[in-house]
Amino acid sequence: MNTNRKVIWITRTALFLAITIIAQFIGKSIGVPIIGQLFTGILVNMSLIVAGIVVGLSSGCTIAVLSPLLAFLFGIMELVPAIPVVMVGNLAIVILTALIYKRFSNGSLDVFAQNLLQFVGMVIGAAAKCALMWLSALYILPLFITVPPIIVTSFGIIQAVTGSAGGLLALIIIPSLLKIKRHE
Repeated sequence: MNTNRKVIWITRTALFLAITIIAQFIGKSIGVPIIGQLFTGILVNMSLIVAGIVVGLSSGCTIAVLSPLLAFLFGIMELVPAIPVVMVGNLAIVILTALIYKRFSNGSLDVFAQNLLQFVGMVIGAAAKCALMWLSALYILPLFITVPPIIVTSFGIIQAVTGSAGGLLALIIIPSLLKIKRHE
């Protein structure tokens, strides 16, 4: 990777990382916890997916790992043992959605079929993230801490909802960003 490409990669990755952190700050400041989690989750998942597809898998994976760590360091996330769980869930949604998106972005299918299969990929990524995080909250985190019921709930179906909604937003944004990227 030449110097110019490295700078572009770092800049774009930092931009999407900043979006995830800002979304987390705003979500935490919303007075109703479930609304805050939905707001945060949708925007964070959208940023992870868009970064993974538009900037590259390495960018999405970098953000997937750094965002929960930074959320802890900034006082947004308080449960230290949950950091690796969130990292793994984030990595799952980034990797699955990016790979499925790229697989079905070729020109051999009509646009509707491509969009449908790409959305199914987003749902699969969200379901994988949800399953990993929920199972971790039930079986792994209790080995280290007493898991509050709110964590089990927030690591459950809410992850599937926010991941799918974030994926839908990503599908709306990605084509425009890829078009801009192609014209660089």
